[in-house]
Amino acid sequence: GLLACVALLLGPGVAAGADGARIDIFGGRKDKTYRAAIQHFAAKGAKAGQLADAVHQALQQGLDFSGLFSRIDEQAFLDGTQSPFLDGAPAPNCPNWRQIGADALVQGEVEAAPEGVQATFRLFDVSRGCLALVRGKRFTGRNEDARRVGKAIADEIVGAFTGQRGVSDTELAFVSNRGGSKEIWVMDADGASARAATRNR
Repeated sequence: GLLACVALLLGPGVAAGADGARIDIFGGRKDKTYRAAIQHFAAKGAKAGQLADAVHQALQQGLDFSGLFSRIDEQAFLDGTQSPFLDGAPAPNCPNWRQIGADALVQGEVEAAPEGVQATFRLFDVSRGCLALVRGKRFTGRNEDARRVGKAIADEIVGAFTGQRGVSDTELAFVSNRGGSKEIWVMDADGASARAATRNR
């Protein structure tokens, strides 16, 4: 439970307990990180541009938060920074992504639907000949949840490469008196979006 969460957030390494006992924390990749090329998701519809930007930024933050991925600078992309629309999109030009050292290629599209944001993505393992690890998986949410949609995609990518889903789209609960009295607050795993969950002292 809580100990596992703490261990996950601390990552691999060694910590000393209160009595000085040695505690080994296992997990994570010690050899290298995966290098990810993340194209900007195509926007379907006039109102989808801002949502696509929010999803893209949150996706990047989620992969950064995992500690398992490093992003390739967009200026190095040989095939452009914009993702194609996925319906009927050709297979990626794998040699161009391999040439810039990508392990993962992420493409997708965002639509502003009446019920909210819809983001669909596909993921390729460039190091294995652009093997498609995820094809056309869709996440949906309210427009104000575009950030969470991007984090959920990041967690899915972590899971596809490691076998264990990421945790950037999780939340932490804590007690704070920042409003004058003790209340329960909730924030994203990376510390963003802190908000009060109770208002009853």
